[in-house]
Amino acid sequence: MGHQKNAAIHQDTQKLNYRFIFGLLVIVLGSAAYFLSYCQCDVNIWDEGIPLSGTERLLNGQRPIRDFISYPPGRYFLYSLAFKVTGINTTGPRRMMALLSALLAGCIWTLSRRLTTAKMALIPVLLYLLMPMHYYYRFFTMMLVLMVFVIDWQFRSESNRQLIAAGLLGVIVLWFRVFLGHFLCVVLPAIALYRLYTNRESNRFRDWIPSS
Repeated sequence: MGHQKNAAIHQDTQKLNYRFIFGLLVIVLGSAAYFLSYCQCDVNIWDEGIPLSGTERLLNGQRPIRDFISYPPGRYFLYSLAFKVTGINTTGPRRMMALLSALLAGCIWTLSRRLTTAKMALIPVLLYLLMPMHYYYRFFTMMLVLMVFVIDWQFRSESNRQLIAAGLLGVIVLWFRVFLGHFLCVVLPAIALYRLYTNRESNRFRDWIPSS
């Protein structure tokens, strides 16, 4: 009976995992099509032109902050990858950001799915999709969601590898949004110390329990 029960639980878990992966793919692919559908728009000289011109200077050998006043350097290196693929134009960064925005929708659904049902988890995703914006305004939203994802991941992590991965994601946040990165520099070590303290307390409690 116990073996059959464990097998049934394993099958149910597999079904849930397949449903989760399927739902995630649908959300990411649908969001990608949605964001790519309005990539063609007029150029905003200030909010779009300045980072693009800075990326061109980066490709010519200059460095952000050192050689020119800039936004946090992450976006310049990100745009430079798009320029290397599509050439120096607005299409490459716009399409890259459309795909990253779609991944963000999947990240929002994943975080919401941990708190509620699959259907209810669609509400934050729909709110995100119903408030479109130009791609160069999305960095704060992306880094904010990534910050929440990192904090949630570190709370749930059970191995040092996951803690290291969370720290690396925190560095990415720092490169795109400095003040959010500084916040993570304080919060992530605090979470690590809290987990270390609680693990020690739980081990000490186990030592008090007499062995049978």
